Amino acid sequence: MAEKPVLKLGILGDVQGLPSRHDWGMNNLALALDILKEKRIDGLLSLGDIAEGGNPATYALYWEMIEERFGKDLFHFCCEGNHDLGNGHRPDFAAIFRQACAGLGRPAEVLCHERFAGYDFISLAETGSWSYSEEACRLLEEKLASLPGGGPVFLLTHFPPYGTMAGSFGRSGIRSLREVLDRFPRVVSLSGHTHWPIDDERCIWQGAFTAVTASSLSYGCMSEECFNVLGGIIPYAREAVQMLYMELFPDRVEIERISVPDRRTVGGKWLVRLPHRPEEAFYTDARPGSGDPPRFPAGAKLLTRYDYGYMYLAFDRPEEENYPLYFDVELSPLFPGEAATTRYVSDFYRRKENRASQIFLKLPGTGMRAGADYRIRVYPVSAFGVRGEPLAIVEHTWPGYPFKDGTPLCPQE
Repeated sequence: MAEKPVLKLGILGDVQGLPSRHDWGMNNLALALDILKEKRIDGLLSLGDIAEGGNPATYALYWEMIEERFGKDLFHFCCEGNHDLGNGHRPDFAAIFRQACAGLGRPAEVLCHERFAGYDFISLAETGSWSYSEEACRLLEEKLASLPGGGPVFLLTHFPPYGTMAGSFGRSGIRSLREVLDRFPRVVSLSGHTHWPIDDERCIWQGAFTAVTASSLSYGCMSEECFNVLGGIIPYAREAVQMLYMELFPDRVEIERISVPDRRTVGGKWLVRLPHRPEEAFYTDARPGSGDPPRFPAGAKLLTRYDYGYMYLAFDRPEEENYPLYFDVELSPLFPGEAATTRYVSDFYRRKENRASQIFLKLPGTGMRAGADYRIRVYPVSAFGVRGEPLAIVEHTWPGYPFKDGTPLCPQE
């Protein structure tokens, strides 16, 4: 293996900044750029949503902050995002698209292609529908088919190809993009938008091609299937401020995941071998370790607490190795009735100094009865859906307790 990288790149997603150095997103951008300056990057890749509402003053500050650290000659390649384009408020899409592209230093074209240090970079723009048009996908397919050589092609899109990495299975994932990329194993797809914490090993995926998401410099999000996720926003979302650092070698790509505020490396490096052979894909749902269940420590306790019309569960933190991404709480009445299972996102993405030794979860109030017996099981669940052994108790609920009938709000910030 080569010792020194051919190219070193920073990869940023979703600043959603306002034109002030005191703005949350722009402050995090400054922290990220400081880290990348120390790494002596050759280029910067941006995956969209730099400026909230496409504010031209935010782009001006963005470039000012880059030039303060790297001068004016740093290679910069980007795509726009929905927040750059008004995030739904688009009375004149063509005009705001031109404004965003001018602010980002990108031609106002659906597809952009540059070659830098022997590598091909392509960015694809949406065309007004939070998606990629049939014409855009046709242009992408033609461009990919026309590129000579067998090296990797780095594709920047704000929205991810459907059904690949974490966060791409809902409406954020674009099926038409996936259909094109399935024919080009050379592609390394880089996308933003989902804000999914990159602590989750599913944030890299390999099949017919390779797909990676870069999280966000603003706040973390996950699927709304979890009870304690509101509007896609996870609890303590502002702790999930992250980016990627990528080194390119002739035979591989190495990607480091970085928690920006505390300069912490997240997990191990992702290694993409070149050339990519789909039959040898490593980052699949069947990758090594994907079948390992999370575990609670020996002697872990499960306790209950009653407050403000709801019942809470408190239990000891699972083991850190293969820490769960989810907790499934199964509530089985010992009287006629059906068992109910509620899924919660864990605190897997939180900064280490903020991780509590006990986990507290608020149960839904709907259907709870006072003075009744329930069997409660709490399962730790891995990113790949593997359940570990549960903590279990039988609880006789507080007689006369005034359970609230409804869904409680969970703190998100």
